[in-house]
Amino acid sequence: GVGPLIQAWNKMAPLAPDWHLVLVGPDEGQYQRRSAAGGKQSERLHLVGPAYGEERIRAYAAANAFILPSASEGQPLAALEALSEGIPALLTRQCNLPETFASGCALPIGFETDEICDGLKTLFGMSPALLAEMGAKGRRLVAQRFDWKTTAESFAAIYRQLAGIELGAAPLAGFAEMRRGQQAASTR
Repeated sequence: GVGPLIQAWNKMAPLAPDWHLVLVGPDEGQYQRRSAAGGKQSERLHLVGPAYGEERIRAYAAANAFILPSASEGQPLAALEALSEGIPALLTRQCNLPETFASGCALPIGFETDEICDGLKTLFGMSPALLAEMGAKGRRLVAQRFDWKTTAESFAAIYRQLAGIELGAAPLAGFAEMRRGQQAASTR
């Protein structure tokens, strides 16, 4: 939800007169219509479109927080990039990054307007020191849990388990039966 985020911003922006909402990503005009309905708050809502390379790096460097009010994500790379830059985040549980909440680098929000309002209110009430602490926790989490080496080792362990290669480990339930079925089919 970008639409609910814009609606939440329009409601909550008066609480944080120094904050701006910058939407980075593709837009086919739908967000401009929603942002225009925000009245005075629209002056602090910026639709910048997609950002790549150096432009993306500058966008992260200018950010005080990252918000992803998504109803469904696999592994949101934009959120991980923001966390790796030390940016505190507001994420939905549907972003599938529960470790961000456990480590204290992200605040959980819902993807409905009122739930985003609650997250913005909490964010706006946080001190710069607390935001910096959250950012540092995010940077550590990504470095420890989501770096290339750790990710590759996790995938290798899954593949070994699927194949039943781990010492004393049985293949995942159902995989051995599927493999036997494929072998039987290939001998026909």
